Amino acid sequence: MPPSTDNPDSEPNQIDPDLIQEQARDWLVRITSGNMSPDEAESFKRWCAQSQLHARTFAETSRTWRLLGAAAELNSDTPVPLPARQLSRRHFLAAAAGVTGVAMVTHFGMRTGISLGTDSSIQTARGEQKRLDISSDIAITLNTLTRVELLNANTSTNEHRVRLVSGEMDVQCSSFAEGFSIFAAGGEITGSDAHINVKHINDSVQVTCLQGLAEVSYQGQRARIGSGEQIRYSPSSFAPPAPVDANHVSAWLNRVLVFDDIPLGEVIEEVNRYRSGKILLLNAQVAKRRVQARFELDRLDEVITLMTDVYGIKSLSLPGGVVVLT
Repeated sequence: MPPSTDNPDSEPNQIDPDLIQEQARDWLVRITSGNMSPDEAESFKRWCAQSQLHARTFAETSRTWRLLGAAAELNSDTPVPLPARQLSRRHFLAAAAGVTGVAMVTHFGMRTGISLGTDSSIQTARGEQKRLDISSDIAITLNTLTRVELLNANTSTNEHRVRLVSGEMDVQCSSFAEGFSIFAAGGEITGSDAHINVKHINDSVQVTCLQGLAEVSYQGQRARIGSGEQIRYSPSSFAPPAPVDANHVSAWLNRVLVFDDIPLGEVIEEVNRYRSGKILLLNAQVAKRRVQARFELDRLDEVITLMTDVYGIKSLSLPGGVVVLT
């Protein structure tokens, strides 16, 4: 629990840089947990206002935290979340000293001819998109925070199998593509002469056919979907095909997000996948409101303007791109 600014015993009589460093880390853990209450947000604001050292220490701590996250992903095949609550101050500072000189570049465009690693996997960073030309007949575009594995990239067969470990991918395959399969969370998606969007977030998978035909198999159940249809499956369900607006689903290819009658809380979750930092909506009632919105990926802070201007929600901007909405 972060230090309370309302308790006179929670702060020393004289400024203690080590204690402020520890408190800054505790505040950062609380903020990034997504469970910060409005009262705690006000308490944090008062803590930052105590001195320039308080505000500067939190800004530096937030920056270091982001660098550590990037370093962890650069040195691991799978992005590794930082063990925030288990990371001691000593280890935190020691790790921070080890990331000096780490350079990061965010690519918002698309790249072709990606060179794969020895494990035949590739992933994208936050806000990044990449295009993979699997063959002359199959092209895949990876969306933000996505990881895929090419299961037979080192073989000479005409079969192509891809596992979507997490994130979202757009797949276009011509009628000449042979034996193309996508695996995601235990399910299999196949298609020929088709344009397919597959999104795998947590345990849920969403398969949308944008053009042509696709077949989805999961736990013994099988269904075929045509253009403008979508199937969702998870460990607890296999929903029947449902009509969707294919242009909305694929809007991210044009660097746009479109939401049609979607709860605002889900909108913010999706925006957080693209935006640096994090938007925290602490008003549970507002989170349930269904909205229609369109945001350009280069102007995602417009979602904050929407909530402050339309819904009258108060916003608190914090270092590291964190915005608390109450």
